[in-house]
Amino acid sequence: MRATKGNLLAALLVVGWMGSAHAAACRDNEYLAQIGDLQTGSAVISTQAHEVRLINVTCTSTACIAGLYDTDTLETAFVTTAAVVIEPGAPASQTALVPQSGFFAQPLSFTEGITFVDDGNVEAIALFECRER
Repeated sequence: MRATKGNLLAALLVVGWMGSAHAAACRDNEYLAQIGDLQTGSAVISTQAHEVRLINVTCTSTACIAGLYDTDTLETAFVTTAAVVIEPGAPASQTALVPQSGFFAQPLSFTEGITFVDDGNVEAIALFECRER
């Protein structure tokens, strides 16, 4: 699947605004940082533990669901037995911030790593956490 530059740019601009507008979501000695790279298809986002504060997901012309699993591999045997942490989605041709309020009150905990499984309609997904300065 190929992501359009316009949709990806719009998604990143919205997240950039959220990061500056809601800096209080992280402690004073922290900043909001993207985990791994922007993903446009099923992938291992990270092989390390993370506390996710914000998710940005953009869909193709069809509504989408992005499965985020607490595992560090895309191997089917592991993904099918791994704990699904969240399945964020968005309407067709739109970008959604999850949660809509801006940040999770309690961060989503991934202890083994983060694996993203695309339902075939995710144009792009980005995850964010607070990191020490």
